[in-house]
Amino acid sequence: MTNPTEAHQTRDSVPDGGVPGHEEYPLLREKLAPWWAGPLFLFLAIALVPWSVYLAATLPAHTVASHYRTAWVGFDILLAAALARTAWLALKGKREMEFPAVVTATLLLVDAWFDIMTSKSGASQMEAIFLAFAVELPTAFLALYLSRRVDRVVHGGLQHLVIHGNHARSRRRAAQPSAPVGTCTEDEATA
Repeated sequence: MTNPTEAHQTRDSVPDGGVPGHEEYPLLREKLAPWWAGPLFLFLAIALVPWSVYLAATLPAHTVASHYRTAWVGFDILLAAALARTAWLALKGKREMEFPAVVTATLLLVDAWFDIMTSKSGASQMEAIFLAFAVELPTAFLALYLSRRVDRVVHGGLQHLVIHGNHARSRRRAAQPSAPVGTCTEDEATA
């Protein structure tokens, strides 16, 4: 189903037959996201604000977690898997590295935050702060760099393909002799 505000647009209104609203990416044949995705995620982001205020007012300042060790070990295993997947795809030079790199960065940021916020004051918290700034945050930014690099390289490659593809088509058209008026070309004769 199309968005009612875009019902008047057609593929013909965008250069190279791309998707209306995505003139930046003329090779795309469909939208990057359905029309409802933006409004839904905006609603969820706004709804999270009062929920966060409610939690800040009602959660206890101190609590004992019965599965604290299991939670951290499980989280670190998940983080190790994300790091390994990013590393494997980076070593192989695969475009699919983009998503695991973002997941890795997100997990590293969450890890740094909760390491600092859940550690006891003193040496334990200083260690968490040091590890956050020396290891977790730089690695998260490196993972985001890798993800952005994949996007930039792929986009540049597509632009190169389009430019050189258009030049090749132009050269082929220029090399074809034009038919005299009243006659048809070989392609038109076989059609």
